[in-house]
Amino acid sequence: MAGELVKLTLTLAQVDLITEHTFIGENLLAILYAAKVYDDEVRVRCTLDDLDQLSKHVVDEANKTKDKKLQQKLYAIFEEIRVLVQSYYGVPLRIVASNPSIKRTEPE
Repeated sequence: MAGELVKLTLTLAQVDLITEHTFIGENLLAILYAAKVYDDEVRVRCTLDDLDQLSKHVVDEANKTKDKKLQQKLYAIFEEIRVLVQSYYGVPLRIVASNPSIKRTEPE
């Protein structure tokens, strides 16, 4: 449903990776900073459109980086977002990055 808020749960380390290594823009940054933090869990409330934008930024950075550890961590975040969005749509979701080299757009 358009505009419906969903909850994405990330770790503090994952949020730090996103804010330090991607160019997510002020809107998404504000959403992350407004999130509730419980111990090491960050509970982000945002729309499915916000999640789509966030996933694109994360996967684009994963595709660009030459740091394999960072790349794996960013792909893991992307996968968490993809699974969450897919659960709302009820069908396999195809999120396409602006960099066409991403190969992880279909369920495995």
